[in-house]
This record gives sequence, structure tokens and C-alpha cells, in this order.
Amino acid sequence: MSDGRMHGEFELFQVGLNASDLAASLRFYAEIFGFANAGGQAGWGPGMALQGLEAGGQTLIWWMVGRQKRVQFELFHHTGPTQRPQPADWSPTDHGWVRIGLVVSDFDGVVQRLAAFGTPLLGGIVRRGTSRRLAVRDPFVGILVEVWEDGPSVPGGVQPRVNNLDPALLYAASSVSDLSAARHFYEDLIGLSTAPLETLHTEADEAAWGLVDAKRVGFVIRAGDAFIEVVQYTSPSGRPKAKDYRFSDQGIMNVGLITRSNAMVQGVIDRMEAEGAAPTHLVVGEGVLGTYILQPEREIELFSCPEQLEPFLGFTPGPFLGVASADGNDPIRIVRR
Repeated sequence: MSDGRMHGEFELFQVGLNASDLAASLRFYAEIFGFANAGGQAGWGPGMALQGLEAGGQTLIWWMVGRQKRVQFELFHHTGPTQRPQPADWSPTDHGWVRIGLVVSDFDGVVQRLAAFGTPLLGGIVRRGTSRRLAVRDPFVGILVEVWEDGPSVPGGVQPRVNNLDPALLYAASSVSDLSAARHFYEDLIGLSTAPLETLHTEADEAAWGLVDAKRVGFVIRAGDAFIEVVQYTSPSGRPKAKDYRFSDQGIMNVGLITRSNAMVQGVIDRMEAEGAAPTHLVVGEGVLGTYILQPEREIELFSCPEQLEPFLGFTPGPFLGVASADGNDPIRIVRR
């Protein structure tokens, strides 16, 4: 991922996850898939307004990275307001961000570790080209996680290991009620190019996460080293978010798009303002401009920053997670006397 390309268009850099148990969620993504610790912090005060929450609230934040240079998970556990669980009847057709796709080379190891963790496969193991795939329900974030075996048939090709780690984020998927409005948002307001939905999935693939015979339309966006998949389900129909939905509720909070150009971020803000939908809060600094778009089906963070700030923003693999392991893979380990 070159900085030159980052001046040309937005790239997907982050998926924000609201977890019911932050420590357990970190363990899930670290031990099963191999994502690495990239640091964390607490948040409170005026910054909470970016998420449409009261300034008196607070949250814990942790970052995790895989093999890609500038792609991260940002995990949250909000305690003010208290995080609310997803509805018991939540469906991956419901509107909002609903699914992520990961790529791993140690596919058999992931299958074994999911079983040991007690996380069942939703639709068994299927094959597409030279790659096997499976899907599970994240036990702490409540979303669908599709896992692809690395290889030449993975869309976008094999990702290089910029970080010496195995997993990569392949895509984040959004379910919407109005595909034309979504296309206008991504193409005309954000300035991204779209591709056919079959770039990632066919309708038959929906069975992997329990939507047998589902009907949907949509499109795919290549955004840097990952994809955004936008779908509108016609059978079964998706349901809107609850009227009292909060940005702190369990699930995928948002997806972040990054650039080196403040002008690109400002351009989106200006185009949204012309349509009467401008964001209400900004992050500003030297070479920095960011904002959250809080629309119910368009939860997007836009961010521009210079490269020298990245080590402070959770993009760099750090020390091992957990107290220490017993397998000898960490520089410090627990042994029995």
C-alpha cells in the first residue's frame, strides 16, 4: 500500500467492533486467527461526541493488526453509556455492518482452534476455486466472520506480509435498505468506484452463514488492501436498526476510510453539506482531519493523517497479548515449578 495511492482515493483502514467482553474478544482474534496487539487506551470527554454519545461517557479501546500495513481492528467496550446487546433475533440481513471476511493460511489450524473455543461453524466448510471457506458467529461482537483459506482464488490476490503475521482483513459487508442511495453515497459523495457483487460472493454463498436461498443485489468496492461489500436483501428482507439505536451498541460500530489528503476528507464533508447532511464534529490537527458519519446505514469514519502519526494510532504490532503464554512462543512465559 503506497502513500502515493493514498493520495488518489480512500482506503479501508479500520473496522470498529463493539465487544461485550473486550479481553475475551482480544483473545478470540489473537489465539484463533493470529491478530496481534497494537496497543490501547481509554476514551472519555468531548471525543465521545464523535460517536453521537454524551461527553460524560467512557470507553475502553484496543487495536489489533494482521499482515497488512495500515489495516486494523479497533475494539471498544463502552461503559458509559452501558453497552447494549444485539437483539436476540438479530439476522445478517438486518441493516448496518453485519459481516467481515478474513484470510488465513493456517485454515486447518483455525478450524481446530474454533472447535476448542466452542465456536460452531454455521454452514460447514465449502470450497471456492482453490480456497476453502467457513463462517462463524463472533461470540462477543455478535457479527458474522467468514474465513477464507489464502491462495490465488482469493479476490485481490495473496496479500504480502508487511507485518510478520498471518491473517488479513478481506472485506466488511453492509446490509442496506436502498441500494441506489448507497451507490450514490459511495460513488458520488466518497468518490469510490464500484464493481459487481460477484467479485466476492454469489447468492449460493449466503448458505455459509445460514441464509439458504437468500436473494439480494449489491456491489463491491476495492478500497486499498480490502473490500467493502454492500448488499440489499429482498428475501428475506432486512430490518432497520431500532429507533433508539446507539453507536455504542454491540456489533460493528463503523468502518474507517483513510487518506493522506485533508482536501479529500473536506471534499466529502462539503458534498454532504450541500445535501444537508454534513457531519457535526471534526477531528483536526496538523495534517489531520477526521469525522464520523453517523447515518443508520452509513456508519463511516473518514480520516486523514501524516504517516509519522501512525505508530501512535494502533497500526504497529506490539508486545504479546495476555499475561504470558505457556507454549514458549513469547519472550516471557509461565512455567510450573
